[in-house]
Amino acid sequence: PVTKPFIQVTNTTVKELDTAILTCSSNDTEISIHWLFNGQSLGLTDRMKLSLDNSTLSINPVRREDSGEYQCEVSNPVSSKRSDPIQLDIIEPVTKPFIQISNTKVKELDSVSLNCSSNNTGISIHWLFNGESLGLTDRMKLSLNNSTLSIDPVRREDAGEYQCEVSNPVISERSDPIQLDIIESVTKPSIQVSNTKVKELDSVSLNCSSNDTGISIHWLFNGESLGLTDRMKLSLDNSTLSIDPVRKEDAGKYQCEVSNAVSSERSDPIQLDIIDLGPSDNSPNKVDEVAYTVLNINGQTPKPPTSASPSPRSTETVYSEVKKQ
Repeated sequence: PVTKPFIQVTNTTVKELDTAILTCSSNDTEISIHWLFNGQSLGLTDRMKLSLDNSTLSINPVRREDSGEYQCEVSNPVSSKRSDPIQLDIIEPVTKPFIQISNTKVKELDSVSLNCSSNNTGISIHWLFNGESLGLTDRMKLSLNNSTLSIDPVRREDAGEYQCEVSNPVISERSDPIQLDIIESVTKPSIQVSNTKVKELDSVSLNCSSNDTGISIHWLFNGESLGLTDRMKLSLDNSTLSIDPVRKEDAGKYQCEVSNAVSSERSDPIQLDIIDLGPSDNSPNKVDEVAYTVLNINGQTPKPPTSASPSPRSTETVYSEVKKQ
């Protein structure tokens, strides 16, 4: 009688579209070899080939429907024996995952969640930080299937590139990296000005002072965004506001607002007063009047009118002289 054969295969888990080769091994000679699939005689497809003696079954490429139990049966005219079944699993290649996150710029001490999204099933998920396996801290938590990574609260040292890797027994794929930036909240700025009471037509400069970097600066006037006039100039980084010359309408409350991607802060308001000095002494509107009651010509006093000399139009002539100082 024949002895029991056995099947040899390099890997019982094969990626879909790869090749699988099964070999029926027997110590007997002058035997016939027959293949079975899930307990039934194997019907060969156009993707299957048998060697001349039927001892080797090749499947190229493998498909999901090729998953199942394979056996070989050896026989001679007087007996036959079947091998133990070999389970062949055909696994889909995993597709490239991607990370979903609501915001990649997060304020320090806030929380953040990163979700590894994949269309595959039966996978394992693994997280990486800056290209290396992520070492979890006590501020980090993973969901049951590892698909969601939560960090609460975030710290500056959490900034960097995050990736997730999905894998099955035959292949793995990594997501593109996501850069997570952890940003400090800005601190309250202050305005510096040499004098808050400025004479009209003079100039004034207000400086917004902040200890923060990587910020934007914005100016406000009486609680509203400042509309720049042709007399106003901002420095390149907006930290200094210059007004030259100042006018009465420039009087009011000035504030600066500093902001970054996660927070903003306004300074306390500074009251700028514009002083009107009034008309100057050489203003054309300021005049002196000098009144003369009698104009005395040649040092003579007026005489009573006679018939030979006509009387003046009035008994007293008054002249007014305007002097410009």
